[in-house]
Amino acid sequence: MKTASLTSGNHFFVALEGTAYAAGASGSVITGAGTADRLNKPAAADLSWQYGGIVSALSVEPQREEREIFAPSPGVLRLYDIIEQKRQLNFTFTCEQMSRLTVILLFGADPNLMADAQLQYNPLEGKTIRAWVKIQQYDQNDASWNIVDVWAYLKINTAVSMNDDIVRSELMGRTLQSPLNTAAVSGVLA
Repeated sequence: MKTASLTSGNHFFVALEGTAYAAGASGSVITGAGTADRLNKPAAADLSWQYGGIVSALSVEPQREEREIFAPSPGVLRLYDIIEQKRQLNFTFTCEQMSRLTVILLFGADPNLMADAQLQYNPLEGKTIRAWVKIQQYDQNDASWNIVDVWAYLKINTAVSMNDDIVRSELMGRTLQSPLNTAAVSGVLA
């Protein structure tokens, strides 16, 4: 097994549900021009991916619901096996910049606000935000070590303070099932 001590610079990009793309990723139902959804993901180099801003921290939280099986051995019941019944994978990004994505999630605005020409929005009039999230992680030598693409539900995880300090937000992505979810290690872990 390959191991390495490293620090991680984390970047993320999003393609919101309904975002038009010029080229779909391999495995998408529509590999030419299409719109992002659970079964259609923009190709890695497609211009529809939007940068999420400066991320000072990324937390990854796997969750499992387990069922324990006990067997007599010979008379006392001892843990025999564990079966995972439900699985989740959540990402929390600590964002150091305000973005239109933050405004959409914080104020419940329509995702059309992502368009540069759109300035006006109505709080709490938006829809549930789902998106393709691309995470790119680099080590202290600026070498890529992990890339993750997941279909996710997005939300702001905590209250956002707006005062005389830098406005920071915690954006959470909860991974949703998609046959196009994928990840690859590289660099020191390849």
